[in-house]
Amino acid sequence: PEVSCSTAAQVIGVDVGISRIAVSSDNRFFAGKRLKEHARRMFRLRRALQAKGTRSAKRHLGRLRQRENRFRADVNHCVSKRLVETLPPGSVIVMENLTNIRERVKARRTQRREMHNWSFGQLQAFVAYKAEARGIQVEFADPRYSSQACSRCGHVSRSNRKTQSWFSCVQCGYQSNADLN
Repeated sequence: PEVSCSTAAQVIGVDVGISRIAVSSDNRFFAGKRLKEHARRMFRLRRALQAKGTRSAKRHLGRLRQRENRFRADVNHCVSKRLVETLPPGSVIVMENLTNIRERVKARRTQRREMHNWSFGQLQAFVAYKAEARGIQVEFADPRYSSQACSRCGHVSRSNRKTQSWFSCVQCGYQSNADLN
């Protein structure tokens, strides 16, 4: 359903990503550095335990998997709570529809590993249920070309995205953090 800006108390766009867990259009950044470091450390430990192959190592891998899942869920709960708690009832949160993103994106090996460790679906589900409890609506937008489109003039160009973290529109000259744009 279409929501007009005049009927909603506030409309917030949220970019969900790997480098930063979430970036909201009201200029709030939720860093993912801690989560990425944890995932790298767990990967190295998992690789060593899998190479060992003993029964004890397999039991340790099971406990490790549960610990990792709890850690991710905790981080996602904290981020989703901070996203939702500042918005008044009647607001709208717009997020990218990232369904099947893993199949659509071509990536190198390390990027694929990061993408498979990325629990964006869980974060979006947590945001959705917490928003619903507060009377906030959650919408999902088409993610195609969203990283190349200017938020000011709407111009879409591959050359707008200078680097992973910097956006500069070639048409109107608007410059911003790429996730914030």
